[in-house]
Amino acid sequence: MRRFELFRIAFFIVLAVTGGRGSAIAQGNTMYGPMGEPPVRNGSGVIRGRVTSLDGNRPIRNARIEVTASSLRTPRRVVTDLDGRYEVAGLGAGRYTVKAVKVGFLSLDYGQTRPFETGKPVVLADKQTLENVDLVLPRGGAVAGVVRNEAGDPIVGALVNLLRVSWSGGRRHLVQGDADITDDGGGYRIYDLEPGAYYVSAEAKVGRLPLGAMLESSTAYPPRLYPDAQRIEDARSVEVILGRTTDGIDFALAPARTALAAGSITTADSTPIVTLISFNRLQSDLQADGVASNDGKGHFVSNPLTPGDYEVVSSSERMVNGRPEVAVARITVDGQNLTGLHLVPSPLPAASGRVIVDDAATGTRFPRESMKVATRPRDPTERSWYSTGAAVQPDLTFRFFSQPGRMLVEPTLPDGWAVRAVRLRGVDVTDTGIDVSMARDVDGIEIELTNRPPELSGTARDAAGNPLKDFAVVVFARDSQRRTGRPRYFAVERSDAEGRFRVNTLAAGEYFVAALEYLDRDSAADPALLEKLARSATAITLREGERETVDLRIAP
Repeated sequence: MRRFELFRIAFFIVLAVTGGRGSAIAQGNTMYGPMGEPPVRNGSGVIRGRVTSLDGNRPIRNARIEVTASSLRTPRRVVTDLDGRYEVAGLGAGRYTVKAVKVGFLSLDYGQTRPFETGKPVVLADKQTLENVDLVLPRGGAVAGVVRNEAGDPIVGALVNLLRVSWSGGRRHLVQGDADITDDGGGYRIYDLEPGAYYVSAEAKVGRLPLGAMLESSTAYPPRLYPDAQRIEDARSVEVILGRTTDGIDFALAPARTALAAGSITTADSTPIVTLISFNRLQSDLQADGVASNDGKGHFVSNPLTPGDYEVVSSSERMVNGRPEVAVARITVDGQNLTGLHLVPSPLPAASGRVIVDDAATGTRFPRESMKVATRPRDPTERSWYSTGAAVQPDLTFRFFSQPGRMLVEPTLPDGWAVRAVRLRGVDVTDTGIDVSMARDVDGIEIELTNRPPELSGTARDAAGNPLKDFAVVVFARDSQRRTGRPRYFAVERSDAEGRFRVNTLAAGEYFVAALEYLDRDSAADPALLEKLARSATAITLREGERETVDLRIAP
């Protein structure tokens, strides 16, 4: 069964249209940037290594090597030669992540030895040639099974998703991973998987209907978690083992009555609009979204929707007088067709303000070209459907558009800079966010930056006091209300090749820091885990412009 990758078709369509613009490509051991142009060389440092297989230590040819760092605009990419060797040149001094990717093997970062952990940073000095940055790739595990209907017959074309539990904002949610489509026998197989615990969901939908074909009733198979659950609390996780297939993960799906949502979208003066309309499922562990067809005259009909609450959003690509216009509405689907919906797009509100940087205090010019400003929902369970960031102008002002709601202002920053505070008309809104309404713009935002963020570094020892070379570190706020997984108050780092770690992305404040032999990156922000670690963690205070050094003991 051919593996099904979400958005794969769309990706190749975009690639064909753009000619590959905006991404780096590799030919042999030569790196190319956007449009195939030679990459900008940041320095004369070199990273070399070899990629081999765990089963037999054989060289892996044509593995893709990706080198990333905050100082690189785009990843540097090369491929391994016949002996599995690679070389990445033209690098400046800094901390890099090196990843190897090859179909049929697990993709791993350098230094990653366990599933779902971060890799080791590769620290490169100016003009240094770093040898033996080697990666060993294992064969992944797989999950397989059969999807049947209520009569026991195989369902052809059912979508099977693999999901992992992650934490954000102190809340648990499911993150979608790989997927597959069932074959003519209802079978599926998802492979190249990291070992660990997963949840599996299956669903089957009837096809999108022609415009005007409003049915009195229709059925679909809503998504269910294995073995037969709607909520994660009632589901059973599936254990994946390296090099083995976990078989027998079968489903017996029950049909549910679906409904169609139909209506029109026009301007305020009734001019029809041709645009994409999405139906986003609200407050559900399993997403069951929909889209609507448009007949070119402003009329739309959704694909069949399973019961639940939805947010209806039109595409934000429509621009009027330089401002995106979006229609937003909420509906409840209960198995009966909804007709007569009328959507009228409204301009998205603008948010504007300025960046405050004290050049005299920082002693350097602020690289505004590397900064963008945008918002995201404060509630991590709320969908982010508009996140286009705005550049900072030469006078350090900015203006961008935002979806409505309680939103956090979160800029992307150049390396070495951090947010000191975000204020709205003098009130600190760094953590509380701003209220954005479709009715009015928001102005008077101030983003105060510093290039003197606190820096935390150190080492770790085992229970006997012996220095460790390989460990993970989690740093989290002492204030439990700030344990939301936001990078401002939370960091996970791996030790480097010398057995040291460094964190410089946190705001000044009071923290706990703990060292562990292994830390699952998806579970690192679990409030229960952080509460447990807090009992034996080291308490520290980070101050702006200061460096704190710790010598940790591995958490029991």
